[in-house]
Amino acid sequence: MNADLMITMAFCLHVLVGSLAVGVLAAKSIRDDNAKEADAKRRAAGCEVADGSRRPRSKRLQAELPTGVSK
Repeated sequence: MNADLMITMAFCLHVLVGSLAVGVLAAKSIRDDNAKEADAKRRAAGCEVADGSRRPRSKRLQAELPTGVSK
């Protein structure tokens, strides 16, 4: 094969793999953004405390809390 053709094919393959990698990273970023937005909406609706800490509902669970946690 001609050396110029091999270089061209290697460059095209490199561009193709790079484009695929960028597409995967963009898809992950969009998915993470959508998950964070859904979580923020769920928290804003009052389903969960905003800082993520919740009080245990039973006395047994309260007794199992590590010392220093006062909720």
